[in-house]
Amino acid sequence: MANIVSAEDILGGGGEPYLSAEDKAALHNAQSAFYITGAVAEREGTYGTQTIFKIKAKGMETSMLPFGASESRIAQAKNVLNAIAQGHDAVGPCYLGRWEANGKSGWEITFKPTTPLAIPATQQQATQAATAERVAVVTADLADSDIPF
Repeated sequence: MANIVSAEDILGGGGEPYLSAEDKAALHNAQSAFYITGAVAEREGTYGTQTIFKIKAKGMETSMLPFGASESRIAQAKNVLNAIAQGHDAVGPCYLGRWEANGKSGWEITFKPTTPLAIPATQQQATQAATAERVAVVTADLADSDIPF
């Protein structure tokens, strides 16, 4: 029997929601493991060329995790696609980390939990923290080894 993948998933992004800044902060602060189930190495978008990872975590809908495209992220996406082409369902567990250097900061995929963001000082950050707490409650009783699909 043929194993055919949806043209929409491959060519159109699949329609899954993209993680917002608040969603990324919540995923990072909860330190919940996620699994990468697909990738787009390079796609032109509103914010320039992006590398996009399709992720799944316990208690979350399948989502798209975009990054500005770079040589290393494009290589990561191609490695994910190769693993899936070889019959694997996903790559993981992964975590969302935060880096800061030379006055800049950003998100990164890590292989171990990292330090959560500092305690919020503004109302917007307080909302992000509340979201992170809700994600943490959903995932607190689940082992990271429980694959979410």
